[in-house]
Amino acid sequence: MSSILKVDQIQLSNGNTPTAGDLGLNTTGSVLQVQHHIKSGQVVVSDTAGDTTVFSGSITPTSASSKILILMSHNIYTSGIISSGSFGEKILRGSTEIYNKSEVWYVSNTLDMFEAWSTNFYDSPSTTSSITYNYQLQPSSGRGVLKYNRGGGNATMTLMEIAG
Repeated sequence: MSSILKVDQIQLSNGNTPTAGDLGLNTTGSVLQVQHHIKSGQVVVSDTAGDTTVFSGSITPTSASSKILILMSHNIYTSGIISSGSFGEKILRGSTEIYNKSEVWYVSNTLDMFEAWSTNFYDSPSTTSSITYNYQLQPSSGRGVLKYNRGGGNATMTLMEIAG
């Protein structure tokens, strides 16, 4: 014998719509939402510019216990490198630095170099307010220029909210 239960809406006793947790379902580790951003256009970063934001993306978590998985794919072109030097990258949540890799590339005595790579980071923002993640480049002084997203349209930032 089988039974079918049909309802139009489930409500808690206070009239609110129940969450998965209210119904006894464990959603920890589930993807709750995905925000995908595409960078169109090239950003030229001078070696005298300091830390420069070259890409930003936003997401609004649905729960303060959620984590945000940041997945980035991008390319860079260096031009005019006449001596050895390094370049770094940072990720900021708003204006707060959450990731800093001071030496991503090491360039030695070359005038031109093109490289594609990815950057990934798992963040615990503890908020339900909108978050903007800023990706910055840190060129060494005296090292020519960096061209982020040379050719345009190739850089992406995917922000995934993961249930905590």
